[in-house]
Amino acid sequence: MKRRTLMQATVATVALLLSVPAMADSMADAKTVVDKYASKVSAWDGPTSGPKGASGKNIVILAADMKNGGILGVVNGVRERRAPWAGR
Repeated sequence: MKRRTLMQATVATVALLLSVPAMADSMADAKTVVDKYASKVSAWDGPTSGPKGASGKNIVILAADMKNGGILGVVNGVRERRAPWAGR
């Protein structure tokens, strides 16, 4: 019984020690991603062109609360759009 417990503990310890470098690499990768997206952005690095908007379309916005900054930002963004749509 003691031999079996000792063998299980040894296998668990070896597995843990072998996984430490793998965890360190994944943590470094995660920190890199978080630093990239959590830092201040000074220039737009997204797409600068896209397909032309279809004309003659209506956009209807159903907002829950026009005092909410997030919802109000979306509504204002749609109103300031550069597409040939009618907003309501």
